[in-house]
Amino acid sequence: MRRLQGWLRVALVDLRGSARRFVILIACLALGVAAIGTVSAVRSSVEAAIERDARLILGGDLELRSQRSDVDDAVVLALEGLGQVSREVALNTQATANGKSAFLSLRAVSDAYPLVGSVVLAAGAREGSIAGLLAERNGTFGVLLSQQAALRLDVQVGEIVGIGALDVELRGIIDALPDQATAGFQLGAPALISRAALAPAGLREEGVLSQFRYKVLLANGDFGTARTALENAFPEGDWQIRSPRQATATIARFIGVFGNFMLLVALSSMVVGGLGAANAVAAYIGERQGAIATMRSLGAKSGRILFHFMVQIALLSLIAVGMGLIIVAGATLALLPLLSGLIGIDLPPVLDVRSMLVAGA
Repeated sequence: MRRLQGWLRVALVDLRGSARRFVILIACLALGVAAIGTVSAVRSSVEAAIERDARLILGGDLELRSQRSDVDDAVVLALEGLGQVSREVALNTQATANGKSAFLSLRAVSDAYPLVGSVVLAAGAREGSIAGLLAERNGTFGVLLSQQAALRLDVQVGEIVGIGALDVELRGIIDALPDQATAGFQLGAPALISRAALAPAGLREEGVLSQFRYKVLLANGDFGTARTALENAFPEGDWQIRSPRQATATIARFIGVFGNFMLLVALSSMVVGGLGAANAVAAYIGERQGAIATMRSLGAKSGRILFHFMVQIALLSLIAVGMGLIIVAGATLALLPLLSGLIGIDLPPVLDVRSMLVAGA
């Protein structure tokens, strides 16, 4: 044991005078660990959030969508028999104000919206529930616009915005919608109005491309039973029924594919970094030929010399891995809030220990 301690002490003393030569080795390994760890940690956090908040992301326990036309009253009655229903119409239109225009991805919602979660509004919004903010007051309906649309139109809360044939009052700026992630690709900025305002705005006429959505908060919570009941009652229904898991499947698939791509990039950088590390070690061994000759002249065997340099490289590798994990922690905590705003899913800034351990290994 004393001999081993002596060998370790000699290796550490020798390394102290040569540490600067290993900057490239440490940098290559640290960046490789950081790249793999960050990609894995962010991907795991997003996948966990999708699994946890699938119901919130969909906006209910069941969603029925119709692309061509609104569903019959009988279908609506059947949905209402299953639980609380939120009705909405999604379409693209243009808003005008102050001689400017903005393209909107407009959602006309019923008073029950949202069934799950809440709409987050920026400071300065009018007081009241979402239904109250969108309702008709003194002959004028309300509208909630995204910050992007409000900036394009140069309007403030309380000012009038033209949507279709109707003038509506801006009553709040949208910070976040609970079910925005399942809306898919949108050309326009998000906006909300009351479903009752569609007809006065002239947006219920034929030729207006709309999507009709019905979200249900099931009384018994059994999606399979509810879907079977609807399909049996309306076997020729020209609509689509989705569960929370089905609604988030596309998002999960995209995150999986993108995560695999980024992991491949990270592994490629690790390979390149490994080559740089190997060159750094080879150069160091080449420079230490004099020290190796001295050790041999003092009676050191090949195993003793190998142990000497392996201890040095192992210690430097541990330092590099530690630095890489610190970068992983910082990058993950910084990226998750940014990514949350981009994809519309709540991503709390927490660390995935398993991903960090895998990257460190």
